[in-house]
Amino acid sequence: MFSINYENKQDIIIVRFNGSLTSDTIKAIKSDVISKVDTSKNYIFDLEKLELLDSAGLSYIINCLKITMKNNTQIKLINLINQPKIVFEITRVDSLFEIYKNEVEALNSFNKEKHNESSNTSMQQRA
Repeated sequence: MFSINYENKQDIIIVRFNGSLTSDTIKAIKSDVISKVDTSKNYIFDLEKLELLDSAGLSYIINCLKITMKNNTQIKLINLINQPKIVFEITRVDSLFEIYKNEVEALNSFNKEKHNESSNTSMQQRA
């Protein structure tokens, strides 16, 4: 059985995948994540409970990334383990994403980016 759960933390949407993300499950959820992509939000995809990932599932995640890139937002991955990790590495798709060990690290990375952006903006305003 496959499911997706959403949580909003610090204005970042955490998407938790559970089960197998394959061509069989893609049909049922195709529009789910993509339709919920808020053009102003950043995302963390938690893959800890993702048991199986095939080429259709990988393509689905890449399509989500394309949507966020068009909107100048990001998807960061956490808990990439087991078979899904192997798929990401063999296909070299892991190079497209920032990958973190856990949620805290990923959230902190977004906070650092926000802090750096606000520092750069205030420095530009002073110049």
